[in-house]
Amino acid sequence: MAIDPVGSGLAASLARPGGKVTGLTWEVGPKLSQNLVEIIKEAVPSIFRLAALWDPSFPGQLDRLNEIEAAAHALGIVLRPIELERPEAITDAFSILTKERHDALLVLGHPLRRRSGHCANS
Repeated sequence: MAIDPVGSGLAASLARPGGKVTGLTWEVGPKLSQNLVEIIKEAVPSIFRLAALWDPSFPGQLDRLNEIEAAAHALGIVLRPIELERPEAITDAFSILTKERHDALLVLGHPLRRRSGHCANS
């Protein structure tokens, strides 16, 4: 399974992937990102600051982060992206979260999962 098989170079297109590619894609898209932020806002009505842990090397993460940032901005929420590209960075990430005192935390995709030796796009 890949978030963006075309963008990550696994397939030529979704209609005609080429080669011996079979599988499933999960295209999140702006509407789902907007819904996610709206649900967070319903759960925490007073939210002003939303932190997001994300892995910039994970395919599709930057696009999803940008969609979430636009949705957050539309609701008056400030998004604070915190990169988590390697396991050693988790201590720094949680230090930032503690120091900056965000109202909610969103973890995008599977930060650090790809380091486990499994398929990078699973």
